[in-house]
Amino acid sequence: KAVVVQLTAERLRTVARTAMDTGKLELLRTMIAAAEEEADADQRVDSSLLVEAQSWVATASLKAAIIWHPFHELRLAIADAEASEQAVAVAVLNEARNKLTQLASEALVARMHRRQLEPLRIAVATAKEEGLVDAETMEEAQALLAVLEEPTPPPPAGTHAISELIRPAHIDEGAVFGPFMHCAGKTTTANYGYEYWGGADQPWRNGIDKVRCHVEIAIANLNCNTREPGTD
Repeated sequence: KAVVVQLTAERLRTVARTAMDTGKLELLRTMIAAAEEEADADQRVDSSLLVEAQSWVATASLKAAIIWHPFHELRLAIADAEASEQAVAVAVLNEARNKLTQLASEALVARMHRRQLEPLRIAVATAKEEGLVDAETMEEAQALLAVLEEPTPPPPAGTHAISELIRPAHIDEGAVFGPFMHCAGKTTTANYGYEYWGGADQPWRNGIDKVRCHVEIAIANLNCNTREPGTD
């Protein structure tokens, strides 16, 4: 029986070391499940190796949570690691807590940038309750909250909020738009119009039918149909 225990331990140790060295969590989890079954059956598993493998899985899972998980998922992963019977590397656990503080502080800063009183008030209260935001960010949020809570003077008469568009009552619509209303629904075609086609042998074109024309003709027509002939 001693030989069987030794062979089983060596096999599990080899698999565990390979999985831990290559970072293959699923392989290691499979090995742990198999080892636990064998341990339950006849106690032929090296308990120290099993504990080491379980600890490695818990630590590696928390490392992955630091990199990939958002705030709420990371908080749950930290809670699971703290409540787990398996030992998690202290350095990794501290890193996860620091990351959680960073995410909570960034979320509060984003709320501060919006400068909305009620949402910021709720965010500050939540941050105080959870105790995750760093002290400097919390002080800035409380200072901004105090500013936003100060009563503001009423706007001057005749002004409107920038989020609203209201037609002033003192403007006479008929007087302002009346001279242009005779053009409503009417279209016309210009008698003269010219385009310059850069890179063409004869770049000046009639804007109506795109026919090539000489520059002298274009300038002459433009000068005849403007109050102040151009000098270019």
